[in-house]
Amino acid sequence: MPYAVTHILVPIIILDLLKKRRAWKGKISLHTIFVAGVFGLVPDLDIALEFLLYGIGNPADLHRTFTHSFSIPFVLAVIALLLWRSGRARKQAAFLGVAAFGWALHVFLDILSGGVVTPFVPFSSWGIEVGILVNEAQPLQLQTSILAALDAVVFLVWLWHEEKYKKLKDFF
Repeated sequence: MPYAVTHILVPIIILDLLKKRRAWKGKISLHTIFVAGVFGLVPDLDIALEFLLYGIGNPADLHRTFTHSFSIPFVLAVIALLLWRSGRARKQAAFLGVAAFGWALHVFLDILSGGVVTPFVPFSSWGIEVGILVNEAQPLQLQTSILAALDAVVFLVWLWHEEKYKKLKDFF
């Protein structure tokens, strides 16, 4: 599972790159990009919920189940599309659309990074693990180091990109 920095910055970077393209210029605000970053982390709130419900050494393993399903971003995207097509509530539609994008990207990153994810809960309990970055066979210390390095690389790429376009001040 990538750490928080990766989950927040990957949707921000992707939307910021889209924002610079001619077709998207002026259509994606910094607020919209921020929302995508926040929702890139929201699926991991199940860790906090798990702790609140069961404490340390919990019997239930809620992480990577309901909140790591594509069904939630799918519903958000459908609502966003319906609002957008109605012509009313375009800001709310954009908010829900980027929220769905950030959420779905989180699930996708977790599938790629290792550990079983059940992406179709509640319709299926089928789990998937690709494990391109880390996998269960690696020692925990190596997994931690790889994911920390990924956070550092993503953060440095973002800083470089923002400095290149002289837009770093937009985020402060």
